[in-house]
Amino acid sequence: MLFEVGDIISAKRANQIVTHKGIFLTINNKGYIMHAARLTRNVYGGNLVIEPMEIFFSTRKFISRMPTELTNDEIINYALKNINVKFDYLTQNCEHFVYGCLNKRHSPQLVGYSILGIFILYLLIHLQKKSK
Repeated sequence: MLFEVGDIISAKRANQIVTHKGIFLTINNKGYIMHAARLTRNVYGGNLVIEPMEIFFSTRKFISRMPTELTNDEIINYALKNINVKFDYLTQNCEHFVYGCLNKRHSPQLVGYSILGIFILYLLIHLQKKSK
């Protein structure tokens, strides 16, 4: 897999619905993925971690890459400002980190699943009213 610095990488574990996102960067000409990992803590107590590509992809299947104009320095500077932030599905997940690097702090998957949940709730309420 050939990646460029700043690429947003989407990957998925087996049997998962959601995709996980990280950002590709290089250190001493070696490729790494920086990402917010729910179950892993860094030395500052936050969940922002950097892993060699082979570790990141050892448990995940590559889905896609989205090129950006980010540089190594921009990624590292944003990461250092958020190094002690703890993972939270609603406010600090992997998408919040990668899009935060682009000054677009949001989580498209979270928005999509929220809309789907509201739609399902609406249907259930509507069906319940019809059955009465």
